[in-house]
Amino acid sequence: MLAGRPVIACNSGGPLETVVNEKTGFLCESNPDIWANKMLLFVNDRLLTFKMRDTCRAHVESKFSNKELETVLNAVLGDTIKQHEKFAEMNSQTRKRITKLQKKTQRQSFFVAALLFLAFVPLAPFLFLLGKL
Repeated sequence: MLAGRPVIACNSGGPLETVVNEKTGFLCESNPDIWANKMLLFVNDRLLTFKMRDTCRAHVESKFSNKELETVLNAVLGDTIKQHEKFAEMNSQTRKRITKLQKKTQRQSFFVAALLFLAFVPLAPFLFLLGKL
């Protein structure tokens, strides 16, 4: 299409994104008769071919130029970076929560150990006398 040649393409997949039906070419079903008729249309109607020629070139230059591809690529990369930053922030928050829980667990463990110690120390002489210690 960049060379100013209208195209005939299948009405599925990639051509749906690149060909503007009846402006830059024709999107057709997979039927040889339909394709043959579209080819004859180009052969018999030179004015149509010339009209589509300029439209083809302008369409490709506007949709697939380096500047347009750069814009699309920058948008995709920008979205990817934002997602990465979002997940990094989530990981950072998760790490902070885990650290908090670890500290809380350590404090609770120390508290339980202190209670056991305080409960055990007064009983130590009696346990010693009973021969349990």
